[in-house]
Amino acid sequence: MSRLLGSLSLLALVGCVPAVVTQTPLPPEQPVSFANDIQPILAARCLSCHLPPDPSAGLDLSPEVAYANIFQVPSRLHPGVLIVNPGHPDASRLVLEVAGTPFINDLDLEVLRRWIAKGARAD
Repeated sequence: MSRLLGSLSLLALVGCVPAVVTQTPLPPEQPVSFANDIQPILAARCLSCHLPPDPSAGLDLSPEVAYANIFQVPSRLHPGVLIVNPGHPDASRLVLEVAGTPFINDLDLEVLRRWIAKGARAD
């Protein structure tokens, strides 16, 4: 039992156990904010692998550079595809990469998709 708890603790530390960020759906009329809604999702679900000095796929999602590193930036692994293609969540590598994986829950994915669909503003 203690071995199982130790393993779960280690998984949580490296970000393999999904954290709960969005606990209830945002009302449809509520705008999605990068700082208040998207950055917390990225911090909880992506930062464990996307931090310097050697971020996964070369994508640094540190809070101070995350927006600049994803907004209208081509994917290094998928040339010709933008990481965040404003107005087009289904054509954004960020959505394609995490949808249907244990890295994000349905509520957080919907917030991410809505933010991109509305133009992925930096507000």
